Amino acid sequence: MFGMIHRSLEALIIAQYGSQTWDIIKYKADIDTDVFSLFENYPDEYMHKLYQAATQVLSISSNDLSFMFGKHWYHYSVSEGFKELLQSTGDDLWTFIANLNELHQQIENVFAGMKPPIFSCSDVKDKSLVLHYSSSREGFAYVVIGAIEEIAKQFNTPVSIKRLDYRENGAEHDTFLITKLDVL
Repeated sequence: MFGMIHRSLEALIIAQYGSQTWDIIKYKADIDTDVFSLFENYPDEYMHKLYQAATQVLSISSNDLSFMFGKHWYHYSVSEGFKELLQSTGDDLWTFIANLNELHQQIENVFAGMKPPIFSCSDVKDKSLVLHYSSSREGFAYVVIGAIEEIAKQFNTPVSIKRLDYRENGAEHDTFLITKLDVL
């Protein structure tokens, strides 16, 4: 994973819990990197170790941490210079979601060697769609949920997200039912 992912997790932890907590998490994870370089590719094991240490130190589940991280990810990406790219991905939530693979292809131009997830949509209706998420990495389904919820806010489109299929339960990939909520 590229350092941008690690730096985003670091920024989230420091913003929510302070820099001392981040230092404790890195220590418990046995990660001695002082600063993650944005464009350097680090072993996936680093993120797994950081996640495991963070859940222990913060006394939260991995799913809760992933959800928080997903919500944080959009804003962090904007702060790191990806605002225009994100804004060009779609003019509404359904278009944005439909263009997630194209977004990742554009990001691959910046992060050579990136292993992006793959998304597809089915059962697309006015008020709902099913999002299919496949990744070479396990354990990030709740990052997707948090990110989609936060992106939906950018389009003033509140949503509910329900997991339908779970990769950790043997499904080929994760699927989510995303439903637009009526605003009163």
